[in-house]
Amino acid sequence: MRPGEIVRLARQAKHWRLKDLGDRCGYSAAQISRLERGLAPLTDITLLHALADILDIPPARLGIAPAPILAERPLPGDVLRSVEAETDGEDDDVRRRELLQSAGISVPLAVLARVDDALAVMKTTAGTADLTHVRRSLDLARAQFAAGRLAPMIDAIPDLLANAHTAAGISLRPVTRQATVSGKDPVAISILAGCYDLASEALHKTGRTQAARLTADRATTYAALSEDPVAVAMAARSLAVVLRHEGRETFAEQVSLDAATALEHSSVRTPDALNTLAQIYCTSAYSAASAGDRTQAMTLIGEARAAARAVPTEFSTPSRFVVTPAQVDLYLLGIHWALGETGAALQTGRNLKAVQFATVERRARLFTDFARVLWQAKRPEPTARALLTAHQYAPPEVNRTSITALAWQLVRHHPRVRGVDRLSLILRRP
Repeated sequence: MRPGEIVRLARQAKHWRLKDLGDRCGYSAAQISRLERGLAPLTDITLLHALADILDIPPARLGIAPAPILAERPLPGDVLRSVEAETDGEDDDVRRRELLQSAGISVPLAVLARVDDALAVMKTTAGTADLTHVRRSLDLARAQFAAGRLAPMIDAIPDLLANAHTAAGISLRPVTRQATVSGKDPVAISILAGCYDLASEALHKTGRTQAARLTADRATTYAALSEDPVAVAMAARSLAVVLRHEGRETFAEQVSLDAATALEHSSVRTPDALNTLAQIYCTSAYSAASAGDRTQAMTLIGEARAAARAVPTEFSTPSRFVVTPAQVDLYLLGIHWALGETGAALQTGRNLKAVQFATVERRARLFTDFARVLWQAKRPEPTARALLTAHQYAPPEVNRTSITALAWQLVRHHPRVRGVDRLSLILRRP
């Protein structure tokens, strides 16, 4: 029996989806599918050891001996120029102290439980609930998200949602659409949708999948009630992200692509609309790649690049990151990774540097995405450096489920690689 068939049977015995296994070993669902079906060679010793460990397969069944300590091979060329520039030359003791100080940075369970309670039974309005106040609170929450400060941002979600509902004059009780919007301010409803949209994205980063799905669904509902094409598109994007992580990549692609088409066919041509169009095309392209559709992924990322060129260079918004050519390239890097095109991903990463991204959340995402590519390229030491750099920018990015799983693979299979000891200090054990 082929190793891929053994892996498939072991995965199915655990009732895991392709994505469930991929998240645990740092690969995409499409990559795991190709490995299981024999469409890609399953010969890499490190990956075989990881699969044996994760799926409880005796190593001998996969034709390998017990895991050795593997030596690190240097990465040629200048692929890691930006990673090395961020990490080299620092004193190990200083970095160790910094990592220990930030090791506990996460969202407390009590805070997440309070959000769950608020989503079940909306609390009464806290403080001022006029639209101006809600706008300011939403802008603050977005700024905290961009700065990688998820704990205080999520802690404020119950109050933000309560005030936004009051400002929009909408309760959570089931009502008809006509009753809901009659006499209501569509701008206030659009802002309410934006609050749920941001909540979904933040909760998704913490691994609270049910809460992320619920808030994405509400964002979609209220955006539709507002009849704001930009709000509808952004809510669809958040829903697509949740769907993709549920393993429904094809459906996620369709949801985001339908929203992109509707926005493009609308009469709205504001800078915010153009930026949103670029964002949702990026999301659609990545969903297509996750589903293994290379042709569609490349077509859509081309559409995203064209839309990004139309965004005015002076445009700035507190609602989302501005989609620049560098941001499109970061998505392209992820697309190549999802398709298993390691060489193309490394080539795309050559010209990406942290200074090209305006927020620490985006800078951290650059290094976590690059870490996945480096791991795929069988480069454990640079992978560790990239993860440490991402953590230095924004710890919550390394705390994401798939990235934590990748980091633990490093710790288990390359304990003697430089930087892995420091990485182990910051991990949350599964």
